[in-house]
Amino acid sequence: MIYARPSGPRDQFAPDEHSEQATLVTRLKRAHIWYHSIPNAAATSARRQAHMKKEGLRPGVPDLYIIDKGARVAIEMKRANGRNSDVKPEQLKALEHLEREGWTCIVAFGYKAAEAELIHLGLLEPSGEPRRRGKSVTPLAV
Repeated sequence: MIYARPSGPRDQFAPDEHSEQATLVTRLKRAHIWYHSIPNAAATSARRQAHMKKEGLRPGVPDLYIIDKGARVAIEMKRANGRNSDVKPEQLKALEHLEREGWTCIVAFGYKAAEAELIHLGLLEPSGEPRRRGKSVTPLAV
């Protein structure tokens, strides 16, 4: 499992996890990377949570999944100033399971750390430009 941290001192006023993930999603969209988010936090009421559990919601699943160009990456986002202890036991269990199944799992402490790991894996270009594709991809008609 990769624990990705931003370089430099820890910023006590780091953006919240939502903002960090939203920034990463924007970057993935611009790079034409296929991703999916798991809305675990969407279960705001007991009734809604029960409904979502019946549909298969599981505690601890990572925030983002990337399946693109042969890569399978699961990312658990944390605030840039977070600590390893912020990763809950059920999150760790889910990430370990995915790793056993061949996924690359990242606990990313902030957008910049997640971006750096995705560049290292060859999914993003360092320049911020979309990676080059051999063929243009036509979206499926809905």
